[in-house]
Amino acid sequence: MRAISFVIVAAVLAGGMITMDARESSAERATRHSVNVLITCTGGQITVDVDPWTVVVQQGDSTDWTLRPQSTPDGIDVGPKRGGAWPYQANQVRGSKQAAARALEMRPNQPPGRRYKYNITGICVQAGRTDTIVIDPDIVIGE
Repeated sequence: MRAISFVIVAAVLAGGMITMDARESSAERATRHSVNVLITCTGGQITVDVDPWTVVVQQGDSTDWTLRPQSTPDGIDVGPKRGGAWPYQANQVRGSKQAAARALEMRPNQPPGRRYKYNITGICVQAGRTDTIVIDPDIVIGE
């Protein structure tokens, strides 16, 4: 009896190790994508630059939106268009010049080729006037 118990315990432990290795290799394949955002508001003019405009991600990837230091707003909000779908668990992420807006956890089973329209929103204050800047780039789930 003792020998049979040992074999069963060893099989269970080996199975757990195989599952753990599969999870680790999947996590190693995940990529963190970076999007650089520049918003300037000077002399009544507003200029925006989002690079890349379209982010192509794979299931499990994360995305950072970095507000460049020379931007006029101090922070940005990033999330789905009103009523729209979004591939990440957090419906909205907030970032500043000091810390990127980070969407870390993707919802499971995102369909390849799906395009998500989203907004990057910043606030500019100039000459006593407040403007809400809404930028409309895309995220695409790669095939």
